[in-house]
Amino acid sequence: MYKDSQQKRALSVGARIGLICACLAIAGLIIAGVLLLLSPGIAPPTEAIGVWEAPEMHLSISPEGDIEYARFTETENGYSERMLNIKLQNWDAKGFDAGLWKLTTRFELQAPPHQTDWGEWRMTVDGVELTKIAP
Repeated sequence: MYKDSQQKRALSVGARIGLICACLAIAGLIIAGVLLLLSPGIAPPTEAIGVWEAPEMHLSISPEGDIEYARFTETENGYSERMLNIKLQNWDAKGFDAGLWKLTTRFELQAPPHQTDWGEWRMTVDGVELTKIAP
């Protein structure tokens, strides 16, 4: 198959270089993925930071932009629950986006965080009025 040992050695070196390049490319993709997962979210408005609750929803927003979300919905067979632990990506007057890179969820903000006349903090997200229970 090989005419001489030099040709065999050349093929062997070429195969090794190809394998090394493939391994480096895979390692680069893994590192890029980890960096995306560890990338910080944006800081939320100060008034939004805290733990917000309603009977059908739990929303926790950290100063670093970490969001814990749970939504409970009544179904024919009982209840369903949707839970997310994601990073805040954008906050504007109409709502906020949270997720990772292009995989985001939009939360509609009908009423921004505000303090009521009796001192409670409230906001309305996705049609649910939430009360801040902890800073």
